[in-house]
This record gives sequence, C-alpha cells and structure tokens, in this order.
Amino acid sequence: MQMKWRHTAAIAAIFAVPVFAAAQAQSTPAQAQSAPTRKQAGTPVIPLDISGSFYKTFSNSTTGNGTIENPVDSYGGMAGVRFIPGPWKGLEVSYSLNRLDQTYSVDKSHCGLQCNNPPVTVPNYQHQVTVNYVVSRRMGSLTPFAEGGFAFVINYSTGNEYAINTVVRPGYAADAGADFGGPRFGLRVQFRDTFYKAPNLEIPFQPTGKFMQTAEPMVGVYFRPW
Repeated sequence: MQMKWRHTAAIAAIFAVPVFAAAQAQSTPAQAQSAPTRKQAGTPVIPLDISGSFYKTFSNSTTGNGTIENPVDSYGGMAGVRFIPGPWKGLEVSYSLNRLDQTYSVDKSHCGLQCNNPPVTVPNYQHQVTVNYVVSRRMGSLTPFAEGGFAFVINYSTGNEYAINTVVRPGYAADAGADFGGPRFGLRVQFRDTFYKAPNLEIPFQPTGKFMQTAEPMVGVYFRPW
C-alpha cells in the first residue's frame, strides 16, 4: 500500500517550573495546620512520571523501484518519562523495542535487473526513540492526552549475508490515549502511529523510497515516585 503523508509537528522544550516563595511557610500556625502540604495530600511534588507499556505492531507494505517490502508484525515494549508542569504543556521521551523482520520480493511489473532475485526475509530488531510534546487534562480518575513529535527509528538486522546491519530513519510520531487511576499510579492505554521511510536492509533489492506506517496499540502502567 502506497502511503502519502504530510505531517507537521512542533516541539516546545522550554518549561517554566513554578517555585513558591519560602515566606509562604511562615503563615500563622492555624493556617499551616489547616492546609496540608502536597506531599501529605498524596499529590506528587514533582510533575514527573515513569511508564512501561506492551504493544502489538501493525505496519504497511511498500512498493517502489521494483521492490516489494513487507514487514512481519510482532510484539514489543516501551519505556517512557514524562514531565507535565501544566495541563496543556508537557514533554515525553520514550524508547521502544520490537522485532520487525522485513521480507523483500520483486515487483514483476517493474523489476528490471532484479527479476531473478528470490524473496528474502531479513531478521530485524527495530529500536525507536521519540521526543513528543504532550497535552493532557486530569478529570477525576481519568486523564486523556495527545502528543506528537519526532522519532528516530533504528533498524538493526542480523543473520543475513547481504543485509545492511544498521539503518537509521528520522520520522514523525503521534499518540493519543488516557490514564486511569490516581495521581501516583494507574493504567495507561494509548495508540501510537509512527511514519518513517521504509528501511532498505537487503543489498540486492533497491529501496522502495516510500513511507512506512507502524501503528501500535499499547497498554501499560505509569508511576510518579516523587
């Protein structure tokens, strides 16, 4: 399936973290006793969370330059760190790893000199590092969120004589989902889409030159330790 995608993502990496004056701690004893601190109330003092998720990949095939590239979908895991100083501003850095073998075959209508090449499956591990801008809003025990930003997709192939060991592709990532639970711990459900140029991992085959889309429904947990 030929993908045509135009995607614009903006990342804001400067955040102003409010620092309350120490003079506030010098209130009257009655006020100090009647207003518990954020830590006493069970609310995290630092707006930072750590998450871990499990997902399934769904990737499209691409065709171009006489080559058909078909990914073999599998399962993977992702770890992430979010800094959310306000409801409509936040930053997430994540790392994910999954098996995503690539099968290459010839397009008989445009194969040229490649027509005699037999289909080849290249074992491949896909690493992905993303930096996303996050918007979210807490509503009781539910916190919906959306995010988007840049992705670095690293494909590492092994076990094939003509394979290219490492191919790095820049791309775009977009997520949407929700947290279910308290301010410190809960369940995170999300759906991530990543767009990047299809990796050419096998030397006898020309790169398709097309964009590949990998969709990943995820479920995991989040934890705010501070």
